[in-house]
Amino acid sequence: MEDVHRCAAEVPTLEQYPRSTEFDQKLGLSVQTLAHAEAAAALPAECVDHLGVGPVWWQATKPDAADPGGLSALSAIVRRSPVPCVAIGGIDAERAAHVRATGAAGVAVV
Repeated sequence: MEDVHRCAAEVPTLEQYPRSTEFDQKLGLSVQTLAHAEAAAALPAECVDHLGVGPVWWQATKPDAADPGGLSALSAIVRRSPVPCVAIGGIDAERAAHVRATGAAGVAVV
């Protein structure tokens, strides 16, 4: 079974998704705002394993993405989240160092 990644709009239903007991399945959740992260933090601990946070900066790979939140939004989400946060969106080698300084657990680069 593969890991699962859901979008922030699915937060109200995450408790309904069964977790695999046969495999060590991970559930990630995409968030763009502090409000999304707070909603995720309110879920039972077993509902979400990590947050995908972004886009941090504008990026060309997903033109219909939410508006970039920048480092300040990322930092606020990282501080509020009880689970590791992985930043995505417009990240290159130079920006990765700035992302790591926010406390994010990692970066996703396309």
